Amino acid sequence: MKKNLPYFLVFGVLALLSWMVWRQRSAGTLKVSETAFGIQDTASVVRIFLADRKGKQLTLERPLGAAWTLNQTKVPRPDAVQTILETLHRWEVKTPVPRPAVQTVFRNLATLGVKVEVYLANKEKKVYYVGSGTPDMRGTYAMLEGSELPYVLHLPGWEGYLSTRFFTDEEEMRERVLFRLRPDSLARLVVEYPYEPQESYEILRQPDGGMQLRAFDPKSGQSGPELKPNPEAVASLWQGFGFLPVEGFENNQPMRDSVPSRVPEKMRVRIWEKSGRLHLISVYPKSQLNQLDVVLLNVAPDLDRDYFYHHGMNDFGVLQRRAIPWFYARRSQLTAGS
Repeated sequence: MKKNLPYFLVFGVLALLSWMVWRQRSAGTLKVSETAFGIQDTASVVRIFLADRKGKQLTLERPLGAAWTLNQTKVPRPDAVQTILETLHRWEVKTPVPRPAVQTVFRNLATLGVKVEVYLANKEKKVYYVGSGTPDMRGTYAMLEGSELPYVLHLPGWEGYLSTRFFTDEEEMRERVLFRLRPDSLARLVVEYPYEPQESYEILRQPDGGMQLRAFDPKSGQSGPELKPNPEAVASLWQGFGFLPVEGFENNQPMRDSVPSRVPEKMRVRIWEKSGRLHLISVYPKSQLNQLDVVLLNVAPDLDRDYFYHHGMNDFGVLQRRAIPWFYARRSQLTAGS
């Protein structure tokens, strides 16, 4: 063993030198045009277009100084947009894809990749193809348009896939808020409980800014007698209806159109803005799904959640009761002495 020790030492030194030469050569042959993934000034990004191989696509846009929009008409999740911008700024090449694996990675990008087009205020444009993660979960396959070879990218100091940051599902990208309204722009609110009519009510904003609370009859659709309100409860409710967060949108739910016919309407909310615009929201309890619904909808009954449908916006999704207790306020909770 001692006789062979010098040979082991020589082999080790040669292996180390070969590795160092390989690294130098690899680093020296990387083309700057193919490895310049990072965007230094993400504040100059005005448009991001994402498209996957299944046909899904979405567009994020913002004129300089304005807020981001999603597909021109919706508001995106601020955290999702910030994550994309942070990735575009910080990601960098970790290593070239080994030559034997290049064709496999090309197929990966062709079948699983997401195309990411980034437009800057100075009219420059960068186009990326982002694939799946590496087997060790410490890198992501990607390449710039026009490049000859793909690379393994990462975020320094962070481990994991980057591909999950570039998703194309509009429902997932959308901000989980049904609407944002200025409370001083609201004129009238009617909340109906079809199976508990005694808890239905109407609130009218008076010219002097005060609030009038009245009973409401769901069957006749007529206002009832004026009630003495609990001023703090009514004011809090009115402010709440200026901002309605939801747990999620499920507009792609295959059975969304069947919920109104299969599940009894739990409550109905109508909000009039001073401009005359009406928001009509129907609420259906998830707790009353029957066994057929459970199978068809692939969901379980839930006591803490309800489905909602906004008729004007044609939006369907889920409300979490604990997150918006004011939304479920009843007449008895709004009257004086409550």
